[in-house]
Amino acid sequence: MRALARQFNIDNNAINEAPKLSLPGKLVFPSMKTSGQYSMLGLGDIVMPGLLLCFVLRFDAHKKLQLKNSDAGIPGPVGSLEKVRYFHCALIGYFLGLLSATVSSEFFKAAQPALLYLVPFTLLPLLLMAYIKGDLRRMWTGFPDGLLSSATVSPVKLIDV
Repeated sequence: MRALARQFNIDNNAINEAPKLSLPGKLVFPSMKTSGQYSMLGLGDIVMPGLLLCFVLRFDAHKKLQLKNSDAGIPGPVGSLEKVRYFHCALIGYFLGLLSATVSSEFFKAAQPALLYLVPFTLLPLLLMAYIKGDLRRMWTGFPDGLLSSATVSPVKLIDV
C-alpha cells in the first residue's frame, strides 16, 4: 500500500486517516413554540419510506400494465376503491405519519423517533388496502423473475400521478 502511495505521490499520513465527508445526515427545522430549539428529521426517515413509495409505484405500474394487456376486450366495472392507487395511499400515510410525529414532539416537548409513527401510518393502510383489493399475496411475494424488465414496464409512462 505504501509503495502504491509513493507511486501516486500521496502523503503517508493521508493513507491512515479516514476520509471526512460532510453529507447531510439530517434535516433540521425550527420548533414552532420555543425559539432556539429545533426538530430533526433523519435521513433514514426519508429514505426508508421513500423505498416503500418506489415499490408501490412500481406495483401500481405493474397492475396498470396487466389491466391494459388483459385478454378481455371490455374492462370490467371500476369501483371507487379501484381508482385509489397504492402510491397515493402510502403517500398520504407518510404525510400523516410525519404530521403525527411533529405534533407528538411538540406535545410532549421531547424528541420522538419519526419511524415510530411513519411505519404504522404507511404500512397499515397499504396492507389493509391490498387485502381488501385481493393483492396482498402478490404484493408480499413479489413478481416472477424477468417480469419487470425495463423493456416491459415503464412507470413514468403508465402512472398518472
